[in-house]
Amino acid sequence: MKHYLSLPTLIVLASTVMFQGCESNNRAVKIELTALGSLPGQLVSSENDIAFAQKETYSDYEKFIKEAKLKISRNEASIVRMNARIPRMKKASQEAFKRSIDLIASKNVVLKAKLELYIEDGVGNWQTFRKELFAELNALDLEINNAMAQK
Repeated sequence: MKHYLSLPTLIVLASTVMFQGCESNNRAVKIELTALGSLPGQLVSSENDIAFAQKETYSDYEKFIKEAKLKISRNEASIVRMNARIPRMKKASQEAFKRSIDLIASKNVVLKAKLELYIEDGVGNWQTFRKELFAELNALDLEINNAMAQK
């Protein structure tokens, strides 16, 4: 009979321990939920921060596109001005100047194509692309200035 009573006693003890464990877990969950109660406001704030950052980044992107297009169109205008100088130059200088203009014009066309392709496809990090494109545009600007300084 002792064995018969000890088995139910063990079952009751095990059940009590399990239920007490569940109660303490429920309390822990309630405490965590209470502590996390302020998160919805923080999530809205974070969403607003993300939206602002996206708008700011898009604004920077639009500014980059406008600046790049402006530089390219200025280069085109400089090329037209350089071509207009050719007839006033000495015959010996005309061929070399014409070759440098053609080289500058082809580089400008390539840069314009790169920009248009990036606008259409947008492959890669635009900030890295911006640095590379502006470096090439600045180098081309130096070439234009050097060519314009020739007489």
